[in-house]
Amino acid sequence: WASYYELVLEQLHSHPESLEALCTPLNIHYLHLTDKYNFVDIASTQLKIPVSGFKSEGHLYVSSSRDAPFQRWHP
Repeated sequence: WASYYELVLEQLHSHPESLEALCTPLNIHYLHLTDKYNFVDIASTQLKIPVSGFKSEGHLYVSSSRDAPFQRWHP
């Protein structure tokens, strides 16, 4: 799931509106694993990733699925 997490962060860094709203440099904070919103299983995932920048902060909400175990995630 680490590669999925990296893919999501790459998408955030390439999204101009998000970069403008947060203002670089971006900080990605630790996931709160006790948050009931966060879960990962064999076929689907849902994450609430805390992010902040120079101007603002918030959460990046991501959900994804895949067709079979060990296949690529579809964000």
